[in-house]
Amino acid sequence: MPLGPWTSFPKQQTAEHALRTFNINVLSFIELTRLFLGELEASAGLIQVTSSVSGCSPYYEAGLYTSTKHAVNGFFYSLQQELLAKRSRVSVSIFSLGLIMTPNMEILLYSEPRSEAIPDFVKGDVGEIGDIIVSAALTRPRNVDYPIGLVKLSRAGFHFLPNYHEIMFSSTGLEYSETVAVHQRLIELGEKINYQVGNLN
Repeated sequence: MPLGPWTSFPKQQTAEHALRTFNINVLSFIELTRLFLGELEASAGLIQVTSSVSGCSPYYEAGLYTSTKHAVNGFFYSLQQELLAKRSRVSVSIFSLGLIMTPNMEILLYSEPRSEAIPDFVKGDVGEIGDIIVSAALTRPRNVDYPIGLVKLSRAGFHFLPNYHEIMFSSTGLEYSETVAVHQRLIELGEKINYQVGNLN
């Protein structure tokens, strides 16, 4: 995912980079849906959409990524509504996921001292979310928040706290320039471990 505050990473500011990011994170989802919607209709199928907590509230440390997840949520929640209106047999489940502790995510996260301050309730277990996704294929919920505490707090905080922005940037305990430096290190580390190669910066 594109990391770092947008105004401090010139590569992220190019139209080409923004288009590439939206092609990967948004338009590919829409195109796959278009291609298979007929077959899904015939089989009463299910669309499972992997989104993010970043689609529920703003996050300045990954603004471009966050904007793509807002777009994904906007499109697929609208599609949910449309399919219900036309009494379609197709279901849509949208997964708003937080920090899923894959091996590569652990390497990135624990490479920074501030990771010690991240509470456990915001970290998701990769095995647990796998089980949730499989079981959701049977129950077909409209949305799944995981880890539930992180996503619910993000949604509520953004909509009900007037000073949400200030809380978000002050909660890190870092000055803006320090945040930029952290993301530069994460991008370099991500390239070394082949984490989302080509899509980090």
